[in-house]
Amino acid sequence: MIADMVDRFHPNWAVACSWGKDSMVLIGLTREVYPDIPIKLFFTDTIRKPIQTYDHITTVMKSDLAPLEVLTYRPNMVPVDCATCKEWKAEAALNGPATFGLNALLVGIRNDEHPALAEVPPTEKIGGVTRQYPLLQWSEEDVWA
Repeated sequence: MIADMVDRFHPNWAVACSWGKDSMVLIGLTREVYPDIPIKLFFTDTIRKPIQTYDHITTVMKSDLAPLEVLTYRPNMVPVDCATCKEWKAEAALNGPATFGLNALLVGIRNDEHPALAEVPPTEKIGGVTRQYPLLQWSEEDVWA
């Protein structure tokens, strides 16, 4: 699944990255398939993340997952509350990839994370960007294994 997406859309693809466990697993799986190519990471930075997240980013960038290229999409204003932050994240997910010329995203969502994800297909096109969900059928236990 990962190889198909990368082969079809190279170099205009990225892994959607929140720096959480699912994103890290997806980056690792992509690195296993492509040990030498730079992996682009599409990161929507709300500027409200804990400092530990930014420390984690620095650590990952120096890890054996490299070479990595972070494409950071930031709001033109600081989201002041959770509602504003959610709105901005939705806009970023829809419009952000085009900012970087991306045609495809590998996204680490799992259908056991929320009932609304139970009906998500393995691949879909949103906002002109093909999104593939390689971890969709994984459980949280699978991610930690």
